[in-house]
Amino acid sequence: MVMVDIFLGESSILQEISMEMAEGEVIAILGANGSGKTTLLKTISGLCRPRSGEIRFNERRIDRLPPEQIVRLGISQCPEGRRLFPYMSVVENLQLGAYWRLRKGEKVREDQEKVYHLFPRLKEREKQMAGTLSGGEQQMLAIARALMAGPKLLMLDEPSLGLAPLVVQEIFSTIRQINQGGVSILLVEQNAVMALNVASRGYVLEMGRVVLTDHRETLLKDERVRHAYLGG
Repeated sequence: MVMVDIFLGESSILQEISMEMAEGEVIAILGANGSGKTTLLKTISGLCRPRSGEIRFNERRIDRLPPEQIVRLGISQCPEGRRLFPYMSVVENLQLGAYWRLRKGEKVREDQEKVYHLFPRLKEREKQMAGTLSGGEQQMLAIARALMAGPKLLMLDEPSLGLAPLVVQEIFSTIRQINQGGVSILLVEQNAVMALNVASRGYVLEMGRVVLTDHRETLLKDERVRHAYLGG
């Protein structure tokens, strides 16, 4: 559950945001650039602090916790722009995603094999530097790295950005598989059609406020959503 107000200096970024999601859901967050979508994810991750309100995850309040503790509770984010370590190999980027688990002495090899099963090309390029991968392969690695933290909630920020249509189809097919494996997903995505096709519900943000929320089928038919995000 999220109920927050976010300010940058005296400027309001998110205002009276109220959202909730059930375990196992895929929720789409739609909105134009500057509507507050990325700020919302950063706030849940602990990178931004709300001025008022609270965020709860599995009945625990998390909005005053540091980001590393939020990751340990089961929330992982794949950021917009991928933010890989370009001069490190594929497998090294994956191991960094599991850093806190490795420090606890957990064995993560099984999870590494799971992400290789989801993204076979990463297995083929295990020793390759991340910065030399194609755009689609880098996005696969960014998602896989987030999964290596062992999340219960995976937050994806614009996973289709800059990718060819066939790669986008592949990425969203994998998002479905991840969800079917029991991971809840909060999806920020400009491609509203793709987002709503994998989500059960959606929220529409405008100028930092939730202006519309409904089930997928209703949003796909809503005239406001169609004209603003679905090409009329």
